[in-house]
Amino acid sequence: VERVEDVFNTSMEMYQNQCMEVERIDDNISALKHDKDALTNEVKFTALIVDVFGTKGVQAFVLQNVIQALQYRTQTYLNELSDGSLQLRLELGTNDSIVKKSAVRDPDGTWRNRPLSSLSGGQWRRISLSLSLGFSHLASTRGRFRSSLLVLDEPLTHLDSAGRASVGKLLRKMISSNSGLDVPRDGGGIGLSTILVILQDIAAEEIEECFDCIDEVVKLNGESVVVVDEGDILTP
Repeated sequence: VERVEDVFNTSMEMYQNQCMEVERIDDNISALKHDKDALTNEVKFTALIVDVFGTKGVQAFVLQNVIQALQYRTQTYLNELSDGSLQLRLELGTNDSIVKKSAVRDPDGTWRNRPLSSLSGGQWRRISLSLSLGFSHLASTRGRFRSSLLVLDEPLTHLDSAGRASVGKLLRKMISSNSGLDVPRDGGGIGLSTILVILQDIAAEEIEECFDCIDEVVKLNGESVVVVDEGDILTP
């Protein structure tokens, strides 16, 4: 009987040890399942991030968003300057470069892709001016860089009479509070109150109605004289 009891006690001790080992294994299995679930969720989240931001990550996503905003604002100005006959598309290329593509609307209303190098001087001037204005707007709204003064040096070069008139009309709209142009003004946008346009060898009379005053720099006998348009000068 004593021998049977010893065997029984030994067996019970072994059984309890085995039960404890089973519990430890169950705990390990539960921990491994928890780690597996966590890794699975992490993989799913990473896949979602890639779907949203792309393989290049958040930085490329932000850059792409900025490029899209720049394209939208540039096209807004370009529609005004080209009467809706030109398009400029901006894309994010390799090595985070910006690829510019243009299109011209044919008389039948269809769009035809055109290399920038094949555009006429007037078309290129419209696109470059629109891109500069779009960048200024983006710097104002995104970068909080604002100025009440815009200076344009020879913006009418290579433009015909209709092109010069469209530029003058656009500049007037940019500082008008009820212009209808899809660009916020004053505190909500670029915030322009003054636009200074520098012209040379171009008949400013064609668009003089677009400006409040026209000052002239006259060179004579080796001297430069500024002829100030005093018609709209405000005096206290």
